Amino acid sequence: MLQIDSNIETLSVTDEKAYSVLTGFMGRTLEGIPGITDWKATENGCSFNMQGVANCNVAIAERVPFSKVVYRISTDKGISADVVFTLTPVGAAETELQGRLSADVPFFLQGMVKGLLEKFTSSAMQYLKKAIENS
Repeated sequence: MLQIDSNIETLSVTDEKAYSVLTGFMGRTLEGIPGITDWKATENGCSFNMQGVANCNVAIAERVPFSKVVYRISTDKGISADVVFTLTPVGAAETELQGRLSADVPFFLQGMVKGLLEKFTSSAMQYLKKAIENS
């Protein structure tokens, strides 16, 4: 199992607001995340192409109000992953957001995809910070 932890982002919103955006963003059109194309909202989540490498399907697997959202990702390459976002209130109107990607990547492929997934995770966190604060 390949695990990648994001940096902690401090958001200028409440944990309730951040949770609302994290659980409702799949119906939006995403722009600004490098390498993401062909975004489509689906009945239970979304799908997209990542860097021409894999087609991904995403669904919310778990929700803990105002503290955690877990997304389950499956790809057309047989690789699956969970992305766990944790929310921690740090003030009246500030929340810390951290993501952890746990991908079921065969050991012999981890070296090839780790850098790509780290870059994607970093870009996605910056996008989420902006999207949450501007919603």
